[in-house]
Amino acid sequence: MTELVLYEGPTGFYLFKNKEIVSSLELNCKSILEIHLSLGLNQLPPIMNEFLTPFRDSVFIVDKCLNKLFKENGFKYKNDLSKIRESKFFFAKQGRKKAKLAEKNKTNLDPETTRVIEKRTICSLGHMFSREKLSVDIGKEDNLIVQAIEMIVVEEKDITKHYNRFIETYSHHFPELKSILNGKDYVLCSAILLNIKKNFKKNLIF
Repeated sequence: MTELVLYEGPTGFYLFKNKEIVSSLELNCKSILEIHLSLGLNQLPPIMNEFLTPFRDSVFIVDKCLNKLFKENGFKYKNDLSKIRESKFFFAKQGRKKAKLAEKNKTNLDPETTRVIEKRTICSLGHMFSREKLSVDIGKEDNLIVQAIEMIVVEEKDITKHYNRFIETYSHHFPELKSILNGKDYVLCSAILLNIKKNFKKNLIF
């Protein structure tokens, strides 16, 4: 079976081959949080298992933090950074103008912010590239995701501050999420906060 790449966007998960969507799992904000919490606890949620099972022998995982978990659940995996590069074109092909947006962000950043971003990348590029789409969507869920995305683009060296702002934003608008969010600092910081990764090359961001 042809190799597919599992890719996370801001509103769901996607499998794509040669820059084309093969299958997608669209979710709301609460469902995405629950999936991340499960993954952070080394549990594969049933909805993800059902989504991936038809492609069990061909799924490649671009987030190395999930490699071990998916391998234990019988999925083929590979942390191939070239697949992340391909994802830029994947999103651009969906008509979301991601390439232009990325270039605009790059040229408008001040030198200090650029320096910080060069030291980090967002494994799920969709989080950063989808701001334009989400900002015009109707619904507080999408708007809150936009706010979370914007938090990470600015220079914010203290991850605790980012976490606290994230909690404040989501808990205020979604009281039912408090039971999920409270007491999960490590899981949230490692799995939900847009998957910040250090020491990746700059060209993986833009």
